Amino acid sequence: NKDAEAREQGDAALVRGVYTGTPLGGAVLQDAGEDSAPIWWRGTDDSDRMTPQGAVARPDPVFLGATAGGTPDVNDSISGIPETVKVFMWNAQRGTFERMDLRETAVGSGIFRSTICVLVADARNPGEGNLASRPGDTIMAFYQDPSNHSDISIISIKVAEGGAIGIIPPVVDLRVTFDRATYSPGDTVTITVTDEQYAGLPEIGNPPVKALVLTDSAGVEIASWTAIPAVPGQPHMFRVAYVLPATVRIGTITAVYTDPLFVARTAQAHATVVAAALTAVTAVRPMPEVFSVTTTFTAIVEPAGAVADRMTITIFDLTGRKVATLTGTNTATLTWNGGNLGDGAYIFVAVVQGPAGRVWTFREFVYIKR
Repeated sequence: NKDAEAREQGDAALVRGVYTGTPLGGAVLQDAGEDSAPIWWRGTDDSDRMTPQGAVARPDPVFLGATAGGTPDVNDSISGIPETVKVFMWNAQRGTFERMDLRETAVGSGIFRSTICVLVADARNPGEGNLASRPGDTIMAFYQDPSNHSDISIISIKVAEGGAIGIIPPVVDLRVTFDRATYSPGDTVTITVTDEQYAGLPEIGNPPVKALVLTDSAGVEIASWTAIPAVPGQPHMFRVAYVLPATVRIGTITAVYTDPLFVARTAQAHATVVAAALTAVTAVRPMPEVFSVTTTFTAIVEPAGAVADRMTITIFDLTGRKVATLTGTNTATLTWNGGNLGDGAYIFVAVVQGPAGRVWTFREFVYIKR
């Protein structure tokens, strides 16, 4: 796969035309240029290819991935990439292939690992995003040095039913963790993603894919990130921080990480949001103060989001007669519809009980106007 015009050693033995991307007539052989595909046949007279001519189109029919990229070209990869790649995985029986991108495992390590996994087979959708392999097929991986095209490496493995016996895939460290097990509304949540696949990169991200999503106890998204910055000095770790709103639901929150380049790789972690411990109550107010349908008696608490151990609202008319009583536990609000009372002013007495037997009492007015 050498360029005749480059006058590289070995080219002098044969007179060849420089590769143009179109077949030449007669017995003229073409070299592939520096940026051409190294192994693929493009026409009858192309000879400097390792792939047998017609392998990507014979036998017929074969399951190919042409539809995955929205292209009718059966020579494309299973994700629609044209045959212009130098590092790839290939099924020798089917002609299906996929590009493999490599990334160095650490700076200066000299060891490169593929950043994606290729699905060997999927009986439900043969050839759609997979190599359409069958037991007995040979899977080959090709590598060509991008700067010295004479350096080529090939490895192969047989496809067995259920996978090759005794072959255990390498485990890539992939975890999501919270910095604490419990939080309260208003707290700062720190989420760390450990993904060896992206070691050494400044961030994990492939917008608009959401790499990290935080959901509340009802499964509703409350925050998301398309990029997760790396932790300085920790090449495998990536971290974000988020302040929980005062209105966040009490219960379990979940952080779900999705590899933005290979969405089948996921990890998640859970933490619990609990109400903050009540330290003070400054007022209890009906909201709205004048109502026709319902009003909510709300304790103004410190810290924000804290709840009372017990809250009692007793309502009197202007003669001092008790007309209603509301009670609740582990709450900072109580709702009242006014019952069958008529329009006018009413007196309410609020008693709020907190930890260690602390009690706060308030006396105010509330008004009904139907």
